[in-house]
Amino acid sequence: VRPCFILGPETPLREGRGEDGSWRPAAQRGTVSLKELSVFDKIKDPDSRYLGSPIIWQVAGINHEGHPAGSVTILSQRLLCAKPFDGAESGLPNGNPRYGYSNIRQWLCSAAGPGQWYMPQHVSDNPPAGANAYAPYGNAYDGEAGFMHGLSPSFRSALLPVAVTADLGTGANQTELLRDRLCLPSPTELGLGNLPAEEGAPLAIFQNAWNRERCFTPEGLAANASSSKPADSETPWRFWLRASVNTAAVYQASSNTYTSEPPYYGQAGVLPMGCLPGELTVSNMQDKDGCFVLVFNQRPDAPRISSPQAGQRVKTGFYLEFLPAADAEGDMQFFQAEVTPDPSFSSGVSRFTEGLEKWDGTGWQPAQAAGEDDAGALFRLPIAGLPLNADLYARVSATDQAGSSYAAYSGIVPLRTGDIL
Repeated sequence: VRPCFILGPETPLREGRGEDGSWRPAAQRGTVSLKELSVFDKIKDPDSRYLGSPIIWQVAGINHEGHPAGSVTILSQRLLCAKPFDGAESGLPNGNPRYGYSNIRQWLCSAAGPGQWYMPQHVSDNPPAGANAYAPYGNAYDGEAGFMHGLSPSFRSALLPVAVTADLGTGANQTELLRDRLCLPSPTELGLGNLPAEEGAPLAIFQNAWNRERCFTPEGLAANASSSKPADSETPWRFWLRASVNTAAVYQASSNTYTSEPPYYGQAGVLPMGCLPGELTVSNMQDKDGCFVLVFNQRPDAPRISSPQAGQRVKTGFYLEFLPAADAEGDMQFFQAEVTPDPSFSSGVSRFTEGLEKWDGTGWQPAQAAGEDDAGALFRLPIAGLPLNADLYARVSATDQAGSSYAAYSGIVPLRTGDIL
């Protein structure tokens, strides 16, 4: 069997041949809404890092029960580090199992600089310093910056506050309601049942034991000072949950089972979970890591074509007139007119970018782009060299200066060329 398919004559090709010597078609780069992705898809913000590397997240749920309407729940693809859940303290020499008081919760939710994130949560609280961690496993982190310190300002502000149900650490099925932007997952959310209390709802990503297996990032494993750790970054390892067994131990998950350890043990991994607005945009193409890249710059709204009208007969050369819409950040906008005989715009597209003009009230004046104050102003681009007596389709795109590869397209206008108007 030798499958075949047809590409249009103007299908763009990637630069350079592939390893096998063949040319490869290049898809047009653009954006889609985060909510259009699927569970298990990977996303990242290149400017949000931990231990020097961008954090790769997975879509864990879309419009998840108990999370803000229209939101997308995300979970780090790998364990980012190993840390104690909480340091030893007066009256609780093995650490505090209550998630609301834990060092790990405060660290995850803090954007403070190195050594500045910790503040006592109660009168007996202690930081996760070396003296307060189980020595063989170590991994003290009181001197680190808060986890959110490494996130870009855009990513940090995009994270939605979420109501987090967490066990009180009493062993009596008691819970409290917290409100955080990041948290650890619960047994309920992992699909392991309510241990001991119901904490949230099962996430779509955890469909089976294999989905629950998590490995350390190479950087997280390299920084792991524990005497107990996996041999490599491809070996699954257990990670902390936000549920306690009793007043002396906290649950950990590993594939289809769970175990528990004292909170001051530092060998378990950390798997952060958060929530983003579904309306955020991501690239429609995956990068080298298989990730859809978050685009915090908002693309401009689509221009509106004012002339010619749909179905109008036009010359083989004419002006496409349009009104730009606003850009959310007030960026400069650049325009490209496109004409094709294919209504899907997948082949035979002629593109026109030169000769942009703006109407100033008395006449047409040369223009380079539309500025912040030009929403509603009239612009035009010259179209030339079209075939005679052809059924064609036209549209115009607006691309802003901050996200030059991400365009918003107007509606498609059907046309018919002729000798005269």
